[in-house]
Order: sequence, then structure tokens, then C-alpha cells
Amino acid sequence: MFISNTKPMKTLTSLFFTFFSIAAFSQNILVVDNNEGAAADFTNLQDAFNAAEPGDFVYIVPSSDSYGSAAIDKELHIRGLGHLPIGTNGLSSRVNNLTLQNDCGNSSLSGLDVDNNISSFTNTSGFNDNVSISNCSMKYLRIGGDNWTVEGNIIDNIQTNVHAIHLDDHLNTTIHHNIIRQLIAPAGVQHYALFRAPESTLEFNNIYILDDGRLMRECVNLEIQNSVILSLKDGDNLSFQGSTGWSFNNCLSYNYNGFSVPLTGGGANNLEDTDPQFENLQDESPIFSYANNYNPASGSPLIDAASDGDNIGIYNDNFDFDQRGHAIDLPYITAFDIINPSVASGEELEVEFSAFGN
Repeated sequence: MFISNTKPMKTLTSLFFTFFSIAAFSQNILVVDNNEGAAADFTNLQDAFNAAEPGDFVYIVPSSDSYGSAAIDKELHIRGLGHLPIGTNGLSSRVNNLTLQNDCGNSSLSGLDVDNNISSFTNTSGFNDNVSISNCSMKYLRIGGDNWTVEGNIIDNIQTNVHAIHLDDHLNTTIHHNIIRQLIAPAGVQHYALFRAPESTLEFNNIYILDDGRLMRECVNLEIQNSVILSLKDGDNLSFQGSTGWSFNNCLSYNYNGFSVPLTGGGANNLEDTDPQFENLQDESPIFSYANNYNPASGSPLIDAASDGDNIGIYNDNFDFDQRGHAIDLPYITAFDIINPSVASGEELEVEFSAFGN
């Protein structure tokens, strides 16, 4: 869907709310906006969560100020415009931490810019199952139920005291088409990109950026498929502390300091110690940057090397990996221009906008 229109501008809130209503017309919609002069339902995120009924959508308007931390204790569908959306002058739907408490099962989060973490209470009674986290940027993620889906995210873990994705042995987690970084840790600190992933975990089409080679810890029979494993370690090998039975299939490994990254364990059809040849890396570094382009360049070994005959990596099978994190089910603004920037009191300010719908 492509939308183009010229209309009086009341507030950015009303414009974004119109787009959100298109995507979620069958549920209650609560809008949170802490911008000065906003006339939304709520200015405080926790107040919105408390007032919402199970199954409601909560839309977070982009702002220069963080919405802080909040806890979710029911099924909610939380949406932002992205972690670097087009058409908002760089403003994002930014929060500090989000905690999914008991009874948050079937919730979904998309298009959020999370300064720190998304973390869930661990629940083995089914109350926190079937959660979807998509197109968000965060430092780390702690999963608290079965049947979670983690897709299209930037998990840039630059903290030394946590794992990038902490699965806690929960079943049937699907982790696909994400960029996942694990920072180097001080001596004696053992944190990894993946922690306690059981055999039922479905892992495919991810990019791992490992400052210290620490890929997985206490994982059981984990099969890594169609993924790119990049190391910045000054040394050979990856680390699999306490893990058993892992395998790599149709994966690529590469160390940017010239060392070897053998993909040990079972598996087949891997490309070891092979430059992925992305379209562009800012300063020749794979560490996530919005200036980077992780598409395979012409002649890249990633091309047609996946198990399905498509490309290895986050764009496999035409997956719409959105590097700016636009929410999966919201139209987003692609251009926003003020037609008459100078108006007299009482006159209407005219804006022209274009938007694209997922």
C-alpha cells in the first residue's frame, strides 16, 4: 500500500494514529505520546499498559524523550514506528526496559527502540507462551515462555554481564533473520550470544557478530542453519561452553583479524574462514551500523549457498529485514514535507506526506 496526501497538519500524533488505525481497526487502540502539547490518550507508558484490556494495541508515538521502563501483565500488542524510522527527523519510539510479567502470553512487540532490554518472567505454566518480538532494537532479550518468535531484530549486546539471548530452556523458540552481537567479556565472565537453547529451538538466517568468539553456552543439540558467524576475536575457534550436540548446516564463518573460525560439531555444506562480501561495511567493520548494508555483493559466497538454494543470511527467502525497524504491520512515512512553513495565526499549515504499508 502506498499513500500520498496533502492535508492540514493538526499534530504528528493524529497523523500517525490514522496510519495505526488502518492496521488495527478491530482492536482497541491506546496512543501514548509524551511530546510537548500532545493530546493523546496517555503520556505515561505504564499508565497505558495498566488501562489496556487484554488484546488491546498500544501505540508509542516517536519522541525525543524516552518513555522509560514499564511492565506488561496481560496480552498486549505494542507498536512503535521503528528504531530509526523514515520521516520522523530521527525520532524513535524509545523505551528503557520492558518487562513481560505473568499472563503476558500471546503478546507482540514491534518497531521499538529499547535502550536496554526486553525481559520476561520465566513461567512454565503456559501464561507467557506465544510471544512475538519483531523489528526491535535492544541490548539483550530474556525469554520467559514456550513458542516465542524472535525475528528481524537488532540485538546489540554491549553489556558484559548478560547473554544476548537468554532462553532458559524454553521450548520451540524460533530465532530467525536477526543481527546478534555479543561483546567481549572480562576475564572470568562467561556470557554468550545464546544461553540455554534446547533441542527444539529453531535457529536460521541470523548474523552473529562475536567480539570474543562466545557463541553458545549450555545449549543442547542446537542446529544453526543458513547463518553467518563473524568473529572479531584475536584468536582461533568459537566457544561452546557446557553445550553438547551442536551442528552447523549451510553456514559461513569469518574472522576479521585473520584467524580461523572452524565450525566444529556435526553438519555439512559450511563455508569456513570465508569473507561474506557484504554490499557495504562502514569502516570495514561488521558491528551494526545503519550505514552498513548486509546484502550479499555481486560474487559473494553467500549467494545461493543456503539449504533452500537461496542466499545465506538475513535476507534469505525474500525476508523483509528492515534495518530501520519499522513495525511489521504498520504503514510508515517515507517523506514528510511542510508546504507552507510560514503561516499567520488561524491559518492552516499544509503538509505533504507519503507512506508505505507493510
